Amino acid sequence: MRIVLFILFTIIIIVLHFNKVDNTITEEDIVYIKKIFPKINHLESDAKFKDEIELINKIQQNAILNTLAGLGSIPQNMPREPKDIFLSNRGACVERSRLIEKSLRYFGFKTKHIAIYSTEKTNSSFRSLITKNNRSHALTEVLTSKGWMVVDSTNIWVGLSIDNMPLDISQIQQKHTVYLKKPMEDILNENFTFLYGVYSRHGKYYYPYTFIPDIEYNEFYSNFFN
Repeated sequence: MRIVLFILFTIIIIVLHFNKVDNTITEEDIVYIKKIFPKINHLESDAKFKDEIELINKIQQNAILNTLAGLGSIPQNMPREPKDIFLSNRGACVERSRLIEKSLRYFGFKTKHIAIYSTEKTNSSFRSLITKNNRSHALTEVLTSKGWMVVDSTNIWVGLSIDNMPLDISQIQQKHTVYLKKPMEDILNENFTFLYGVYSRHGKYYYPYTFIPDIEYNEFYSNFFN
């Protein structure tokens, strides 16, 4: 019995590992990030918080305004890396957040992917996660010198308070919106639940395109360990 359980456990681990989202920045990614952001430079070693915010804002604005004119997501079972986004010139929050995250990491930041699910109709975090077509949104947290900060993928705003302090998604969830400098994406004004590291619940956005949810496990651990 122990052998059978060990074999099953090993198979599960292998399957999950094979299906995890790969966050590696490839040489191809770098080529297209440079095409998308030709005038953006890395921060200097003595950069201050305001310099970080300026760079983050530039990446966000370029990703939203200048490179993704087309509407709608790239179809399922197809790659959605910087090259694919650049060549297709289309993308919803899923693609835009992917581009923003890889670009931020290329320019020296740490990031976490966030999946948000509205609880307005379900009144339950669990039901919101398993309800098909429930309203959702994909966005990013970036680590600044003063802490984690939300970066949206479809509207030009970041989780920056009126006193210039970064706000993470849990602070946004707790309705600290009064402290924001700019209005947020509509779903964030509702009641919602969120998960780090979940890129899709259906498994069709990232290779190998199975029914297993698209998850990056290092980020997913942030749901339990900060």
